[in-house]
Amino acid sequence: MDKTSYLSKITLTSAVFTLLPIACLVVSVIGNLICYAIGLSYGHYPALPYWPFVSDVGAKAPESCFFGFFLSICGLGVLVCMQFYHEYINDIGRSSCINNVGRLLGWVCYLGSVIVSTFQFPDVPTIHVFGASVYFITCGLWMWTVVAITYGAGSKDSKTFHLLHCRIVLSALATASVISLVFFLMNGHISPWYKTAATTSEWFTVLFQMTMVATLSLELRHIVKFDVTLAIKDKKIQRQPTQSKEAKDAYLPSDKK
Repeated sequence: MDKTSYLSKITLTSAVFTLLPIACLVVSVIGNLICYAIGLSYGHYPALPYWPFVSDVGAKAPESCFFGFFLSICGLGVLVCMQFYHEYINDIGRSSCINNVGRLLGWVCYLGSVIVSTFQFPDVPTIHVFGASVYFITCGLWMWTVVAITYGAGSKDSKTFHLLHCRIVLSALATASVISLVFFLMNGHISPWYKTAATTSEWFTVLFQMTMVATLSLELRHIVKFDVTLAIKDKKIQRQPTQSKEAKDAYLPSDKK
């Protein structure tokens, strides 16, 4: 008969779920600024008013190390926030196809961030641009799924009303930033200011998307706690029957009996 032994139990309180989305925004902003400051001190970027792409702050050492570090932590935190948000929506009885699509987009978005942090632009530009495209597109689509879920809540209270409008504005600004990024990037040869406009659009896109993640704390704060229990399954050890002296002697050579 199998026996289950409980080794340890980890409990996450509501404070963790409230602060985690906000922490993702703070880590994203501070981490990118730290990488930019390090690269600027080494002369890797032109001085203001010209502004580098987000990927440029992770293109050269030593800031590339910090870029990968901060992006890995932030990407994992955003994934956790996304998945707990969609699980919370299911648990309160508002499960829908849009919610499931949002959950899937969250995983694809995380995959894009992993590609960006792993394959740096100077070494493998094609894969890096592919990962960035996956991240920006799927994160933008995920933002609109959250808008649809918030709208579908049907609540008439002022908090939900203002939250819905805030998320609509953030999603619209992020979408407009991605479009302007592509436009100015494709026409960067016209003027250096077009490239600066493209880089600024990319930074604002990241800011709008991470701010959207931070708004999830308004729903995740309702999660009282989350328990993780580590358990192992022990199988009952069967004792081998003790052999008699006669049985043991039966296997011995005749000259040793």
